[in-house]
Amino acid sequence: MASRSERAILHDMAALTEHAFQLQEAREIMGELLEVFEDMPDVLDRMLATEAHVDVTAWRRRLRTILHEEHGDGIDQSDLFD
Repeated sequence: MASRSERAILHDMAALTEHAFQLQEAREIMGELLEVFEDMPDVLDRMLATEAHVDVTAWRRRLRTILHEEHGDGIDQSDLFD
């Protein structure tokens, strides 16, 4: 029978695994969103900005920054001037 500390360790390991899974899912979702935003025509960018006040360019930059940081690439300097 596992001692209390062993149970706590196993519980923590399961929680950590679940957290890692959630982080991976979030990265994949952000990557998919970035692909959608990058493939979006300029006319749709302008329509979203005008009608829904969504700044697609800012979202692209933000998602690129987050995804590059997750991979340890740092910030691509070309993203700073988009």
